[in-house]
Amino acid sequence: MFTGPTPTPPHEEIDRTARGHERRVGWRRIARIDEAAATLKEEGYHLVALETARGARCYLDYPYTSKTCLVLGNES
Repeated sequence: MFTGPTPTPPHEEIDRTARGHERRVGWRRIARIDEAAATLKEEGYHLVALETARGARCYLDYPYTSKTCLVLGNES
């Protein structure tokens, strides 16, 4: 799921980092983050935001379900 100002394929930054995997992994775009989160929750996904702040739980220790969406931010 791509949302907000994140570019979508085809895009040179994605081409460089994904190395072709964007053609193998299903994706879609919903412009607003709140709509994207609501859609995923309606579809039964658990949303897990990755964070580096003090006190954040290590992502390796999270009890993942089969329908988990990792939420990654854009630091730029």
